[in-house]
Amino acid sequence: MVATHLPLDVVPDEDDPLCATVWVTVQVGEDRIPFVLDSGARRSQVRADVASNWPVLSEDRSHTVFSELQSVYVAAPPLLLGELRIEGLEVSRAPGDDAGAHNLLGLDVLRHHSCLLNLAEQTLTLDGPTDTTGATMPLYLDDVGHAYLDVVVESATASAVWDTGAGITVVNPSLIAQHPQMFNEVEPTSGTDGAGQTQQTPTYIMGPVSIAGVTFQTQKVAAVDLSAANATLDRPMDLILGYPTLCQATWYMDFPRRQWALSLLPR
Repeated sequence: MVATHLPLDVVPDEDDPLCATVWVTVQVGEDRIPFVLDSGARRSQVRADVASNWPVLSEDRSHTVFSELQSVYVAAPPLLLGELRIEGLEVSRAPGDDAGAHNLLGLDVLRHHSCLLNLAEQTLTLDGPTDTTGATMPLYLDDVGHAYLDVVVESATASAVWDTGAGITVVNPSLIAQHPQMFNEVEPTSGTDGAGQTQQTPTYIMGPVSIAGVTFQTQKVAAVDLSAANATLDRPMDLILGYPTLCQATWYMDFPRRQWALSLLPR
């Protein structure tokens, strides 16, 4: 495959500049439309104002971090991601009355490619070289392509999903209860899931953790009960690794070959 190099737009949260949303531009017909880069979304999502005339294929119910929602699936026209042409995609259409919903570029696209992500440089390369200092390691994927990594919290190993769509790292309250000395509660924050649902969530400063032998520095995390989402997953998650984690390293996630690597960025 020919490598596709994509610029990203990292937009800091208005209330907390240590959290951010990562956007990538997708061309739909003559329009260039921003999508959230979302490796936590099993299926891409398009706002109703964009997809109002796209053919409806099916409907069902799905779960986000905060909510359950009725999903309508529509046939997308050919999409251009840089020079990469994407055809035959069936995407979720966001409810027409949901002003908070975003366009999402999900795993139905990303899982067919290797992804080299550098948020410091705001770049994403699909199907390019590894380009990290770390050796590649086996990557666990669930049946829809969520990438799971082991995170060492003190001496315990926790299961985490690698989620470029999460503006903040999320921690299941049960993990906080097991390691209270690792978490210092601060003022609550507003969290928004992939469906655009927002709610106040307890917020903590999490101490340093280790991933693949690499130490990640103290970061802000949101405590969210993940039991509803976990009930739909093959492998339950203790954490969702969002922007405050991902911005500390360069990540190589090769979904087709089930390999990954990372190298810590200079502080």
